[in-house]
Amino acid sequence: MFFSEVFIVLLTFCCYLTDGYLFSVGRSSDINACLTDDCNASVAFVNEFWTPDFRAQIRALYYPDYTKVDSFGLLGKNNAFKYYDCNLSTANAFYCPWKIINLEKIQNMNGNIDMYPPVADFRWHDIPVSVSEGDFRSQLWRSKEWRVHYSILAKGDIQFLISNHSALETGYNINIGEEAAIYQYCSNLNPDPEHKKHWLYEPKCEKLNSAHVSNVIDGRRWNLFTVEFGINELDYLSINSHKTLLLSNKVIASTTASNSDRFAFRIDGIGIVKPHNYYVLRPKNTDPAWMESLLVITDKSREFCADVVYHINPSMVPGREAFIIELINKNIKRSHRVAAGDSPNISHQWHTERIEYQLEPAFVGETVMKLTVLEPHVTIGGIKFCTRGDTVIKPKNHYTMTDCHSLSNHLGSNQEANNTKSVDIVTKNWKLCEDLDFDDCSGIMACQAKSCKCFAGFLGHTCEKRCEPPTFGSDCKSVSQSKCKNNKMSLNNGTCLENCASETLKYPECIDEIISAVPFIVLTGVRKIVLGMNDSLIDVTSYHHIEVQYKKSLNKDSSEWQTKNYFKSDGPLFYLENLEPQTLYTIRLILHEAKEYKQNLLPGKEKQAQTKPCVATNTTLIRIEEDKNKSSFIRFFKPSDDHCEPKSMDIINIATNTVNKIQIKNGFNFQIRYTPCKLDVRYSVTVVYEDNNKFHTNFICDPQQKLVETVFLVPIAADVGIRKIVLNMNESLRGIAEFDHIDILCKDIDGVKKEIYTSSNREPFVLEGLEQNMLYKISMTLYKTKGEYSGPGNEIEVLTKLCLPIDSSQVEIGVNSDQIISIRLNASDIDSLNVTINIIKKSKRG
Repeated sequence: MFFSEVFIVLLTFCCYLTDGYLFSVGRSSDINACLTDDCNASVAFVNEFWTPDFRAQIRALYYPDYTKVDSFGLLGKNNAFKYYDCNLSTANAFYCPWKIINLEKIQNMNGNIDMYPPVADFRWHDIPVSVSEGDFRSQLWRSKEWRVHYSILAKGDIQFLISNHSALETGYNINIGEEAAIYQYCSNLNPDPEHKKHWLYEPKCEKLNSAHVSNVIDGRRWNLFTVEFGINELDYLSINSHKTLLLSNKVIASTTASNSDRFAFRIDGIGIVKPHNYYVLRPKNTDPAWMESLLVITDKSREFCADVVYHINPSMVPGREAFIIELINKNIKRSHRVAAGDSPNISHQWHTERIEYQLEPAFVGETVMKLTVLEPHVTIGGIKFCTRGDTVIKPKNHYTMTDCHSLSNHLGSNQEANNTKSVDIVTKNWKLCEDLDFDDCSGIMACQAKSCKCFAGFLGHTCEKRCEPPTFGSDCKSVSQSKCKNNKMSLNNGTCLENCASETLKYPECIDEIISAVPFIVLTGVRKIVLGMNDSLIDVTSYHHIEVQYKKSLNKDSSEWQTKNYFKSDGPLFYLENLEPQTLYTIRLILHEAKEYKQNLLPGKEKQAQTKPCVATNTTLIRIEEDKNKSSFIRFFKPSDDHCEPKSMDIINIATNTVNKIQIKNGFNFQIRYTPCKLDVRYSVTVVYEDNNKFHTNFICDPQQKLVETVFLVPIAADVGIRKIVLNMNESLRGIAEFDHIDILCKDIDGVKKEIYTSSNREPFVLEGLEQNMLYKISMTLYKTKGEYSGPGNEIEVLTKLCLPIDSSQVEIGVNSDQIISIRLNASDIDSLNVTINIIKKSKRG
């Protein structure tokens, strides 16, 4: 398998924020959803569940779904991969549709000891809940060591009990009230049987320790309680991850000596409780361990987002890689590695690694997501696919919620959160109102820290007053420049709702003109037209694809347009094929953008192009065939049905200069017979085709009296001397691709001189040893392959020179004292010398 590998860095997020935001969204005092940028911790909702209206519903049916939520990203609700979630904490179940290798499923509780930190991530919502109204619940047996985590939403005192009494009538009691948490020993805890569950009976207890608390049992916030004893040197009660109340291990040990110790809790009122019981995946040994799932990715689901919850054991060396996440298909591979941090508190909480990015088109199809655990000290809590953007959390039930708060340690309720992001990130997003099932954003507000803001386009205390066009946006402070049809514009962003006032303006902004493209015709064929897309799109800066429309120009019906799509990956040329010959076509282009609006699908300027009647040929297409009587037939070869047919042919006998003109009426079916010919008789043939193109060829009669197609070479003389002739072979062999050899014949009155030329470099050829002032006839015979006869070519006549001019540098002239002129020649190979002396009359001055 061949694939490329890319390591992802910029598009992954640790999700552990030191600061963040939390907004609630709803109408009036009702909360329909909450938003946060912290993907490490989830958000819990509360309402006045203790009121009579809700109390009966909570007891009977409501409470199992009280904490269930739907979550999605602020940038989109559609989660294409939610069915691939590996949810290890669903009620009654362990749901993980993944192939798992060398990872074992275990519970977080090892006996009565929770081996892991409390859960505050997305798994928290699916941990089962129960209702407590007075009875002690959730008993643990036969142990002197406990570490347990509870999430409790309570309206009334919360009590934990450590007892060895079978009826739980005596024992060590931890009581959390409105202002204090008290640790005490109670000798009688049961209520008066006649007033059972009314808690009018005062138990007999001795206080051992206490601590101040507040806002724990007001029913407005989920609180996390951890009770630990018998494990470390100090025993304690922890509230919201803070050690609140120290317990005396020695007292417990001396007073609960039996093997039937019990641990239980109850609420003196009403409360909803989540004991932290769930499953995890942990390596069985040091061998490679992994889990994988086959995802089916479509072009619409390339926005990828996944949260991986994991825990690092304190024994792991900081900086070592914990696990690797990979996306693999046949073409490409993406990898992201997660290392253990160096914080001393890294094991004190669960962590969430978010991977969020836009997948390349190469990932479309079947893609494997693989998570490989690299260390035995790493535990996987679950995998949940998400949608991109900050997280929107919506209660699954249909009851009104009055508040929400983060389960993290650094974000409280939406009244307490520290606002580090502008509320505009929420109020400008009108799609959020749609995702929350509202018709529009009228009356909807986003709230934080006891202050609320209307969504863009609305004003007033109840956010029901709409902006007056052309104003729009937050507090109606922006003014739209859009030219909208019927003045209908968005109060959110000022763009047009239906269409632009002019169809030439680009929707939805309706300010700039729509950019169009004009087809650029590169060439036309018999059944195709080729467009040059670079020139067609010369003024276009961006597009998703181009819709190429075409039809026969004579067809006025607009419904008859045929369509093909062009993408940039198709290359610079685009072919319209399977057209009709000799037909005029009209072509136009429509630009499609990634975010497409039908109002912008305006066809550009039309261009016309006509297909050719036939395919032009670049040769005569003549074939010579022979029958059993040795007669030669001249026929035509037909390359395809679209090739131009021959319509006339001239055959010239070069020796006699007679012309046979033939009109061809049956096209490629034409044939003409020639009887056995005489050796070296030559014919020149010209064929005219239906597109009026002309092509020439030559035939010669070979020694077997057969007609063969040949090339009549014409020698080209480059230079002529007294006793030599230089032939320019490059020009003489123009049009000849390959050959075996050339016979060069040079005739004079005494006979014939034959030379053989074989140079593949086509170097000049020199005929030497000739007579001066002699007329020579030169011809060439071509042999394309060894033994193949093609006949002599055309002759040329060349006269060698009588003499050569002498350059003045070769002559020395002098006059001696006797007035005798002397001439000295510095030249060789000279047979004779003609000297002309011009006598110039002596002047008067001598």
